Amino acid sequence: MRCCYLSEKEKCFFCRKEISEDLVRCPYCNVAAHKPELQRWILRHGTCPRCGRELKPYAK
Repeated sequence: MRCCYLSEKEKCFFCRKEISEDLVRCPYCNVAAHKPELQRWILRHGTCPRCGRELKPYAK
C-alpha cells in the first residue's frame, strides 16, 4: 500500500520538526513524516518505522 498525502501541520516522526509541506502518512497507523525522510526509510526497510507494516515507495 502506498502512503497518502495530507495537508495538516504535524511533527515529523524522524526529525520532530513541524511539517508545513511534503507531509505523508502511513495508511495503517497514520504516523506523519516529511516525504523525503519517509521515502528514504521505505527504500531501506520496506516498512513503516512505527507500525512495521509493509509499505511500497511512492512516486517522486
